[in-house]
Amino acid sequence: MSSQAELTRPVAPSTLPAGEPTLIDHIAAFAASAAPDAVPERVSWQAKLCILDTIGCMVSGATEADGLRLFAAEMAGDPGGSARVVGQSETMSPEGAARVNGYLGDLFELNDLIGGHASIATVAAALAVADEEKPDGKTFLKACIAGIETTTRIHFAYYEHMKPYTEMAITPPAIPNAMGSAAAAAIISGGGEREVRNAMGIGLSLATWGPAELTFGDGGTVKPMLHGSMPASVGVTSARYAMGGMTGPHSLMESDIGLYATIGRGYKRWALVDPEGFHLDEPRRKLHAACGYTHMAIDLMGKLYRDIGPERLAAAQAIRIAVPAYIMPAVVKTTPPTSPNNARFHINYCAALAGTGVDVILPEHSNRFDAYFTPAVADLLGRISLVLEPDFIHYAECRIEVDEAGDSPVTVEGKAPRGAPDNPLGEAGVREKFARLVSHRMESTEITTYCDRVMQLEKEADVDWLLTPFIGI
Repeated sequence: MSSQAELTRPVAPSTLPAGEPTLIDHIAAFAASAAPDAVPERVSWQAKLCILDTIGCMVSGATEADGLRLFAAEMAGDPGGSARVVGQSETMSPEGAARVNGYLGDLFELNDLIGGHASIATVAAALAVADEEKPDGKTFLKACIAGIETTTRIHFAYYEHMKPYTEMAITPPAIPNAMGSAAAAAIISGGGEREVRNAMGIGLSLATWGPAELTFGDGGTVKPMLHGSMPASVGVTSARYAMGGMTGPHSLMESDIGLYATIGRGYKRWALVDPEGFHLDEPRRKLHAACGYTHMAIDLMGKLYRDIGPERLAAAQAIRIAVPAYIMPAVVKTTPPTSPNNARFHINYCAALAGTGVDVILPEHSNRFDAYFTPAVADLLGRISLVLEPDFIHYAECRIEVDEAGDSPVTVEGKAPRGAPDNPLGEAGVREKFARLVSHRMESTEITTYCDRVMQLEKEADVDWLLTPFIGI
């Protein structure tokens, strides 16, 4: 992406040029035109990998107790509809299905990090509306490209200028994700640029504020509704409102009493009005079932485990993990994990697991953290401390120093964990991850056939088959 440094400050609504397109106008114009044959082939290819990856994440959470409880609670008050839920035989309203499927896909922190978890909201909303609108594969793919890419553009424009969590107490992806999923739902519903624009404005208006405490503190079992579930549901509702003729605000993003004034010091206007390239062409996917803030530390500890060996790590006098300041309140913990959510956002615990030979953090490492918190993990965790590195800006930047008796520290550093744009999983990696997540539901030959169809999605006459193998427990 561009290295332009221009920073635009939010302005009073009264000073916005009359008749000039607003940020929502610009984004909606792109979204409405984002057909697979109107974007680079690699962008369509990556969007198809997002769909495959996200559905796999939903399947992985379909039989979890928390997901089953949510489904039962939703069904008790759902008005009914034809939208399907992964793992269930009953259908429900599109809003309800979007909430449940989004929740299932976010249970284990496995869904991708493109634009702050853009795929989970967009794909959940698109699947729910598709069950009622019955689009062809090309329309479905267009909706996903539009939702994921526009959400990511909104996210990218403020991310480097985001206020600290301790100042605004918001995890912003909950907000732009509602806009992207609204665009996707409106496109599948047959909306044009006008409807997409109004759906996005309404989505921004109705989005949850995304409390940071829910993500990084005591989030309870409602936490997975934050980035994908509720934004997807809001997107479905917003598209329905827009298709019914309701209108949304136009300047809510750049206004000094709007989105960017709330969550940042400013924003990069060019990233929305005249972007260079596509974020989908530089995806950030998850290999580990843990907060993305922890992934570089996990991979570096794994490298140390392989390079210097477990004995030297276990005998280390101290292990210092250097990270950017803004992630420290979110993932730095000084006590053992206390809950599955706490374990997923516990960089000390995840790094200690990697330092004892765990190559990939799996859902069971958080769901059964008490069983995996072995004496060896506990001992290593006691040697780990997190330190601030002022020069680090992105959460993927990390350095680990290992102090050994009488020797100079062993140091490793990185900024591209597995799944990052500079260290991508690629199609083979996404297929492998998908197979690992759905192997309890499909045979290997069926998995291959399914993946092949997703990768040719624009040629499909319908998309009903996307969920068919995963309906019913």
